[in-house]
Amino acid sequence: MEKIANKKEYNMTKKILKTTALTCFILFFLWFLFLPQFYRFAYALLIISALSAITLAVLNRKEIGLWFKDKKSLMSLNALISVIVVLLIASGLNYIANNNDKKLDLTRAKVNTISNQTIKILKSLNKEIHFIAFLDPAIEGVSFKYAIEKYSYYTNKISYEIVDPDKDPIKARNYNIVKYGTIIATLNGNEVRFESLTEEDLTNSIIRLSRNTKKKIYFLSGHGERSIASDDASDYSILKKTMTGQGYTVENLNLLSNSGVPSDTNLLIIAGANKAFFDKEVKVIQEYIDRNGPVFILSDPSMPNTTINANNNVNKIISALGLRLRNDVIVDPQSKLFGVTEAMPVVQLYDKNNPITSNFNEATIYPFAQSVDASKVNKSKFDLIELCKTGNSSWGETEAKEGKISFNKDRDYRGPLDLCVLLSDKKDKDIAVFGNSSFVSNQYISHAANSDLFMNTVSYLVKDNDLISIRPKIDEAGKFMMPGGLMVGMVVVYVIPFSILSGGLVYWYKRRKK
Repeated sequence: MEKIANKKEYNMTKKILKTTALTCFILFFLWFLFLPQFYRFAYALLIISALSAITLAVLNRKEIGLWFKDKKSLMSLNALISVIVVLLIASGLNYIANNNDKKLDLTRAKVNTISNQTIKILKSLNKEIHFIAFLDPAIEGVSFKYAIEKYSYYTNKISYEIVDPDKDPIKARNYNIVKYGTIIATLNGNEVRFESLTEEDLTNSIIRLSRNTKKKIYFLSGHGERSIASDDASDYSILKKTMTGQGYTVENLNLLSNSGVPSDTNLLIIAGANKAFFDKEVKVIQEYIDRNGPVFILSDPSMPNTTINANNNVNKIISALGLRLRNDVIVDPQSKLFGVTEAMPVVQLYDKNNPITSNFNEATIYPFAQSVDASKVNKSKFDLIELCKTGNSSWGETEAKEGKISFNKDRDYRGPLDLCVLLSDKKDKDIAVFGNSSFVSNQYISHAANSDLFMNTVSYLVKDNDLISIRPKIDEAGKFMMPGGLMVGMVVVYVIPFSILSGGLVYWYKRRKK
């Protein structure tokens, strides 16, 4: 009787161990699959399952030895191992998907990937910004939610709500909303409104709310400079909108109407001046530079029907610094490979040590540009940064006004040529000189990385280094995007099971034929 009782206890122990091992393993798999954030508990279940299985194996060592000698048993074991391997692979892939939120963006310009600039802004947020979107929840609301969730991946300082104006008219009235499509970003009682659901608008609203002070940038006027108010192709209205979107205050400055450069100036920009400066104006600007006021000069070569050139205006300002604009026309035959004329140099050579261009991988395009001569810069006083250079095949044509476009080694300048340079000294004096102003005109600002180069230079000159980066791209046709979790889910739910099923059917069919 005692032996029978011991045998019953022995069998009961094995059943308990078997049940515990199997139950804990199934719980481990389900827990790990659906609640990976509580992985420690899942590992505890796996350890209990393993210990139970090992104990059960020790108790059944004799039966296991006999079982291994049976051919059918070995086939069953192989099937069991295959199932376990598949479960482990599925668990591992699910863990990777939940802990590494990766996305595959197949657009040509990576427009569905958040730009580096946006990521930098989001990671630097220290106050919560709340978005109120008055949208149709079933249509635009879905897109808005997806966009905000992309932002929330990089920061926990973003919150939002989607309000249907028809269902909540009181709230819509409180915010003076009269139609669908208005989005309001709020912070400490301040708000920014916009209607276009783009990364540029979302990011700009965050920048404008999170910055404590607005830096003032003046565009010099009175010498034929490019207008920041005009929508003409050759002017700067789009550039002004881009700059104000980044939180800057942008205004015109006429030195003849003012006693000097205003004290609140954070940056003075001289863009496309084609009329001579008065000596008084040159003196005022040089005094501003001596006070360590940053200056950004963009100048084009003289046109065939004009006599004015850089020697009559901006060279009067920068010659004291050892810089000179040559009034040549940069010609590069390689530009034809990019579908533009040889008088529109395409630049791909950048200074990789300066933050302005350190992350540049795209080209910049300069219609009708001149080169910058920095050979007389005092290197003991200034750091000379050659931000961008033309290619080896380029040259500076000095007889373009006469219609002679061919390299003359006695008169022309052989490339590579400096097109954009930056001077800095130990007293934080920064002067940027570009041999072209049309590259950020309304006609060309959206080409390649033109806007990024200009805005990065502005951010550097006004000491906004956190805004130096590659900005959002304009959407293009032909895009497909799949989140990483969905890709892994497809692999786990469809690819692996389908592969196993296919392999099993093939194996069954071959066995059946035998």
